[in-house]
Order: sequence, then C-alpha cells, then structure tokens
Amino acid sequence: MRLLHILPSLRAQSGGPSRSVPQLCRALHHEGLQLTLLTGRRPGEAQALKLEDAGFPVRCFDWRFSQVQAAVAIARFMRQQRESFDLVHIHSVWNSVVTQAAAAARALGKPYIICPRGMLDRHNLQRGQLKKWLYRQTFDRHTVAGAAALHCLNAAEAHNLSAEWFRLPKIFVSPNGVDARLLTWPRGNFRKAHPEYAGKRLVVFLGRLHAIKGLALQRQALEAVRARHPDTLWLLVGPDDGEWAKLQGPDWLRWLGPIDSDARFDLLADADLLLQTSEYEGHSVAVNEALAVGTPVVIVDTVHFDEVAQVGAGFVTAREPGAIADAAARVLADGALQQTMRANAQGFAARELAWPAIARGMLGHYDRLLGGRAP
Repeated sequence: MRLLHILPSLRAQSGGPSRSVPQLCRALHHEGLQLTLLTGRRPGEAQALKLEDAGFPVRCFDWRFSQVQAAVAIARFMRQQRESFDLVHIHSVWNSVVTQAAAAARALGKPYIICPRGMLDRHNLQRGQLKKWLYRQTFDRHTVAGAAALHCLNAAEAHNLSAEWFRLPKIFVSPNGVDARLLTWPRGNFRKAHPEYAGKRLVVFLGRLHAIKGLALQRQALEAVRARHPDTLWLLVGPDDGEWAKLQGPDWLRWLGPIDSDARFDLLADADLLLQTSEYEGHSVAVNEALAVGTPVVIVDTVHFDEVAQVGAGFVTAREPGAIADAAARVLADGALQQTMRANAQGFAARELAWPAIARGMLGHYDRLLGGRAP
C-alpha cells in the first residue's frame, strides 16, 4: 500500500493540522506504510515541521504570489508519479491545493479521502457562507462527493456534517493523537526557568489568537476568577491572528507568542489549567497535548471533546462567562481535584490517543477502501 498525504501548508500559523498531520504520517511510516507528504510552502514563512526531523518523505512545493502555484505543482507531481501511489489522503477543504489534488486523483482513477477537520460542519459553513457557496459552485462541486470516504476526527464532527451542501460519501472516525513522550513529561521545568511565576495560578490558552477561539469570552470569565483567586495569571501561547490588540492591557495577562518547540510542553505540564472556548473545534490538538501531560482542562461544549468530563480530566461547560468562571475557579481552588484530574487525563491519553494505536486503526480503514489488500 502506497499513499500520498496532502496538506495545503505546514506554516506554524496554520494551527493544529500543521502538527497533527505530520505526526500521523510519522506514525503510519513507523507501521511500515510507504507514504509521502506533499505540501505548499511560501519561502520565508515559519514552518511547524523541520524537514530534516520529519522521519518520513516530505515534498514542499514553493509558491510566491498565490497558493494556486503550489496547487498546480502538486497536481502535476501526482500525474507524473501516478504509478507510485494507490490512495490519497487530503487534509482540509476550501483550498486550491485540496481542489487541485482531488481533481487530479479523480482524473487518474485514484481513490482519495478528505479530512475536512471541522470545515464542513454546519456552524463553520455559516462563516463566510457566500464565499464558500461560490467556491463550491465554481470549483468544489465534486471535491467532496468524489471522495472514497470522509475522515472525521470525532463523532460530533461526523454528526454535524452538512448534507445540504454536498453529497456525502462514507464516513469513518479517527482522532488526532499525541506524542508518547508527553505521557511521561516532567513537571517543574517551566516554573524553574521562569521564577517570576512562582506562587501564581497559571491558566493557559494554546492556539491562534483568532476571533473564533473566544478569547474575549475567556478574558471576561477570568476577570471573575481573579475576584476569587487574585494570584491567577492568564498566559496566551500562539501566533496573533488579529486578537492581541483587543486583549492587551491587564497586568495579569501575558502573551508569550508562538512556541513551537518542546518548551510548550514544559508550560502545559506546569499550568494549573488549560482553557479552551472556541466557537468550534474538530478535535483540539491543544486539548490532546494537555491531557497527555496531565493538565486539568476546562472547555466549552462547542469544542466537542466530551470525554474530558466523562473521564474526569476536567469540566465541559456552556459557552458563557459565568459557567466558565465557576468551573475554572473550582479547579484552581482544589489541589486534590487537580491531582485526580491529572491522573485521569494521562490515563485517557495513554488508552485512547497514542499515535501507534491510531495509526494501526487508520491502516485498517485504508485497507478496506482498497478492497482488502494488506498494507
């Protein structure tokens, strides 16, 4: 079995997929699958993956003026290498790379999988609805309908797919995973390196500083938390995507910028709480990483990660500041509860989110799509 994985970009600002897709590819490669990751790259942009550290083949196609340049180059590569792959796994939608790669696969008679990563959810289709409708009508009418399968990251995403926009193919569910190293990640490194945080309760947000992440909502909730716990600090980690200018001001807020090295795991391991309040998440890489290092989590129901509450690793609340503040304050006030949540979080991550198990499950899906040929 020979695969192409296609991701429009590995730039650091692309968020979770720029980390989770290479990790999936690495796990599949370790299971013996022959694969190559194809991606676009604008020269000079920070990348979430160092190619020399990938551990599997990666081909980057540069573009300068428009990502369409990379899309055309990837489609050309697929045509040239048609005999070297059996199946194509495409990550994302609403993108010229996805459109061109899917069209090339159909023209070559190669089955392909689309992993929309939440972008075909009814909620997301309402954002920029006219632009997406026009793109579908002009370019993408066959991209989804022509797929051999849709890969959803959790049951909530599969349930919320919009059948009004596309004729949906068969669907399977396979989540993002976590690096096994995180399950034994040591605590104390971040606070040792940053003595200015000694004695502080650290609430962390990890991700793009974008309106969809609900950071104004977090700020409102944490103002209420600080009335009960004045030593609480709010640390934001990630690239600015338009929100920092609206948030800056409080002396209890720190923006640490993007941290793409292992230092972010040091921060997560030493945090008292990870807070995620997005309008929508497919399967949050930040929550995965927090669970793996044992950080208690408070999320809203639109993050679609109910397992957090089911296994006792944190709380899932309504998306309103009072409920978020109450849950966060409860965690920050109770050291014994934090310890229980840490143990439950790591136990769940070890059982359900380890990449080797996810990769073996994915190989089964590939095998079924290719008619039972063994990998």
